[in-house]
Amino acid sequence: MSVTSRSRYQGSGGHRLVWIVVMSLATNSVCFALNNQNYRLEKDLLRNYSRTVRPVQNLNTIINVSITFVVFSIFHIDEQNQAMTQNSYIALRWFDEFLKWDPQEYGGLTTIELSSKAIWLPYMDSINTFDPSSLFSSDQLSNAVVQASGQITWFQQNVLTTICRMDITYFPFDSQLCNISVSMWTSSTSQVQISEVVARQDDVFFVENSQWILKSLEATLGETSFGNESYSAFTVSFYLKRRRMFHTLTLIIPNVLLALLASLVFLIPSDGGEKMSFIMGLLLATGVSLTVLMDIMPRSSLHISVLMIYIGALSITSGLAVVASTCIVFCCSLQGTVGPKTLLLFKLLRKIICKDLHVSKQRVDPHIHVKIPNESKLHKQASPRSAAIHNLYDLQKDKPTSQETVARDDEEDHITWREVGAVLDQVCFRITIILIAIPGVKRWQCCVVGVSGVCLQQHERAFDRTETDYYRLQTDLLTDYNSAVSQFWMPAPQQQ
Repeated sequence: MSVTSRSRYQGSGGHRLVWIVVMSLATNSVCFALNNQNYRLEKDLLRNYSRTVRPVQNLNTIINVSITFVVFSIFHIDEQNQAMTQNSYIALRWFDEFLKWDPQEYGGLTTIELSSKAIWLPYMDSINTFDPSSLFSSDQLSNAVVQASGQITWFQQNVLTTICRMDITYFPFDSQLCNISVSMWTSSTSQVQISEVVARQDDVFFVENSQWILKSLEATLGETSFGNESYSAFTVSFYLKRRRMFHTLTLIIPNVLLALLASLVFLIPSDGGEKMSFIMGLLLATGVSLTVLMDIMPRSSLHISVLMIYIGALSITSGLAVVASTCIVFCCSLQGTVGPKTLLLFKLLRKIICKDLHVSKQRVDPHIHVKIPNESKLHKQASPRSAAIHNLYDLQKDKPTSQETVARDDEEDHITWREVGAVLDQVCFRITIILIAIPGVKRWQCCVVGVSGVCLQQHERAFDRTETDYYRLQTDLLTDYNSAVSQFWMPAPQQQ
């Protein structure tokens, strides 16, 4: 490389270095100037500013606060303690007349972040909170964004646990309504009012709960009164629906199958010990199922689940099946014939299960003897007289003699205990099927059988109408269910 080219290269490299240094100094100067403007603006705004004084020039001016409530997730629903824990943030917007400036005087700055501990905040808190945490906890307050026009936007994230009155009557087909009620705490409606409130779930970061579905959110404005003063408030309503698939597969189906097996024990012969072995194993399985049920079912004494009542009734039915099976096995082990009272009960039970003791037929004089010609000749003779003679012969052949009738009546009066046990098996089988399939007690509402489907459908449709009052919906639901039960038990009209 020549001396001239080398000098040119060194000269161009020197110019580049100078250019980089100049740009760095200019950038630093601009950043310093902006930081200086931010620092100066913050000092000017907070000079002679008191966070305890309501920021209005006229004392009669009312500060309007706009609120946006956004839900990130529902952490936990505690049925026993009746509490809901959810993660959300709340955005508040209002105008502060003392925090205004001209952007031209501060290098074109239009926004600035100020510590929320240094400015006035519309203090509010949850009325139905479950834990001591507050919306305005001092260690969780974020900065506020202040516009040059005086508009302040403040975002606050909270994990809040609130009281949720729950009704688990229709568990696991229940839907719940949980509310978060927030009210102004120090400023009355003559000073601060909540002008608008919007509630929604976050479309990007919302996390689904494994046990509950958030059907909808609804926010309403209201007021609370303490003494002679009224305070602006709002309520966010969470309409929740339980995910029922897990409970259906682990609770309802196994217990219904156990109940059906309890009825099938009466179809097992009583000769061997298989009947008692089967029913004792079934009773043990029912006890294990109840233990699992107690771990899954919500524990609450305010509302008893219909499913708990139904499964309890199934357990009682299984216990009664054990007692009945024991009595039947004991009857089958007895020897000899039954007494007159037992015989009368035996005949009554056979009539109940639609098995008559004797079917009367057309009486024909047993002493009538008809000479019947050869069958081959009878078929060849097609006269009406021969056909009548043949029919009379059939009647004579089918009609038992008087000796056979006496023998049959004597046999019916001498019933063994084994036959009594067989009839008791049939009666107990039918009774158990009826107890399992059609709950006879009216308070067994919304079970998995019978007319419960009508109540569940009405219950689900009712909670989809979020604009209707919840307690009025419960009244309508019970009315619809009572009507469905009445129609179910009402006998069908006879056709003329």
